[in-house]
Amino acid sequence: MPFELRALITCIPYLRLEVAGATQLSSGTWIADYNPAGGNVTITAYAPLATPIVWAIANGVGAPGLNGDTYDVPLNNALNINPMGTSIQVTATAGPLTQTVSAEVKPLLTGLDWVAGQYAFVDPNGGWYAYDLSGPLGAGANAITANLQAAVQPSTANAWTHLVWTAATTALPLAPMPLIPINGNQVQGIPLDATRNLRVTVEVSGSTQAIRQQDLDVRPPGNGANGLANSLGLTLDAFTFAGAGRFSVAQEDNANFNQPYPALWQRNPARSPPQGYSANSALSLNGITLGVANAPTAPTQVQARACILLANPGGAGPILLQATSPAVAVNPGVVLGASAVLGTLVLGNLPNRVMRLTPLLIFWEVSTNAGRAWSPLAVTESPVYVTAQMPVATTRGPLNSGAGPVFTYLSLVDMSCGSAEGQAGGPGNASAVKAAIYSLFNPANPNPQVRRLNAPAGPPSNLIYWWNHAAGAQPAQSLNGRSPLPPFGGGDLFSNPNSNIACGVWADLLIAMWALHGDGTAHKIQVMAASPANRGANALANVVNGSVFLVRNWLYGAHGALDANNYTHQAVSLATFNAVSQVAAPDPVAGQNNPTPPEGFENHYIVLDTTTGNFYDPSYGTVPQNRNGWVTVSLAGLAAPRLAAPRLPLPVWDAGFATAFGPNPSDIDPNLQSVALRDEMAGNWIP
Repeated sequence: MPFELRALITCIPYLRLEVAGATQLSSGTWIADYNPAGGNVTITAYAPLATPIVWAIANGVGAPGLNGDTYDVPLNNALNINPMGTSIQVTATAGPLTQTVSAEVKPLLTGLDWVAGQYAFVDPNGGWYAYDLSGPLGAGANAITANLQAAVQPSTANAWTHLVWTAATTALPLAPMPLIPINGNQVQGIPLDATRNLRVTVEVSGSTQAIRQQDLDVRPPGNGANGLANSLGLTLDAFTFAGAGRFSVAQEDNANFNQPYPALWQRNPARSPPQGYSANSALSLNGITLGVANAPTAPTQVQARACILLANPGGAGPILLQATSPAVAVNPGVVLGASAVLGTLVLGNLPNRVMRLTPLLIFWEVSTNAGRAWSPLAVTESPVYVTAQMPVATTRGPLNSGAGPVFTYLSLVDMSCGSAEGQAGGPGNASAVKAAIYSLFNPANPNPQVRRLNAPAGPPSNLIYWWNHAAGAQPAQSLNGRSPLPPFGGGDLFSNPNSNIACGVWADLLIAMWALHGDGTAHKIQVMAASPANRGANALANVVNGSVFLVRNWLYGAHGALDANNYTHQAVSLATFNAVSQVAAPDPVAGQNNPTPPEGFENHYIVLDTTTGNFYDPSYGTVPQNRNGWVTVSLAGLAAPRLAAPRLPLPVWDAGFATAFGPNPSDIDPNLQSVALRDEMAGNWIP
């Protein structure tokens, strides 16, 4: 039998991957740069002949090549730019073997530029400078910043995470500087809280792309400009705020109460009085006065330029208000300290929105060569408030007549502009502005937003509804009436030593702030028990004189005994309440910065918005309601002293005029007609 020799060929499995179009790091990850023109990271798989390759990708997009043994990760697809630290994982499987390639596509860094107008300026030689704006404006994380923006392709949030920012001073010894993120990792802010020269660099992590850098010279705010043409030296000495939309802000301190803050800014002594403007009105500066610090050697023409930068919520860059003065001549031999008055600058219209600019920065420059080059002169700071419309008189009355027929006190202007900041101006947005202002009164207690700025000592103090129990002080009963101070009275909003004010002052406060923004239609409403003393024949039959209304929450027992037209329960302390025909106050309703105001009152003041019919209760910060809605959510019936009971030491009180609609105390509703609402402005009762 013939012998047959057969060769057995055994196929040993293997899988090898090669990568093209990328550079491998020591960590093993492959790196390539984004390329808008195209190109790929190509992974080729080598396996035994006829072994099929199965590809998979995570954290990116790609596709197998035509012959199946290659896989392409496109470099022009933004989806392949992952957040820094997340790699694309391309996996090849051949039979029982699997291998994975980790790759990162890096964004292209195409530029590093200053954000237009963000407090960085270019000098005549092309260098960038800014000013140390610390002072009262803040430092560190609260500092005003000059902002740098990196340009990358693609411009995505994932791409920005690959940027590495550094900043350091350029003078020896070099010192690293912190940067403040402004818009993710794309825009970084340089804190302008010290004088220094520094360099900011940005690069793409792990890439060989070129590093981008910008330098900035942060200068002192300046007390003048020296070394001008013909050796002239100048200082900014004074200017006056002006414009048809300007209004005076009223002072609050006792020495100058009701007097308007001046419109004049002066260098010596330095003054930054607060100013008021209405939205979309022209901002002008009058009487710009320069002082001569060094006389010129020849006649020299001088111009001044003022620049204001305002945030622009709807645009990429800020709103720029800028104007240049006419030229005036400064001659040799002029007496040092003499003034050169440059006239008026009309910087343009303020934005049509509410703003609280505390402070408004004005950057001043001078030119001695007809505006071909400008030299820094000064940076001035002034609190400027912009209301939605020009303030109007309220129907409450022209109380602070010293500053005009409207309430323009600094605390009211500051609070209202702060709460309505960003709201559009003009009559068409009045309802939104009023709602934003009322939001001052409606946060959870304690409420740090309602405050006055002229606190007798220490920081601005929060306003308190009714008694300041901690100080044992009675509340002010007037917004600005200069009524006697304790122990003979509570003073007014600004003179009360403990910042506690009664409900009528809270109502006046809201009415006044609405009028500050051009809406004077609110009315002050007094709430009382509907007794014969105030409603006459229109009162409910069983309501007696001397009744008080009860502020929720009161706990009524024996719901079956309730009568919406009569007193049915005896008021007792919570300790003795036994759920029979008794009523007690288990949990006082907190008022503004006061957790325990009284549970009942003889009268109360709220505000009616006559344009909508809604009632507002700023003392408690309740949600606006119509007449019956406010009564229902705010009151729990009436109480009256029992006439047959001895008045001393304490009377016996009966309560009622309520109806039960469920098993819980919150389901006790008052008789809607048991209280009387009187419109003090219109002089009539509200049905």
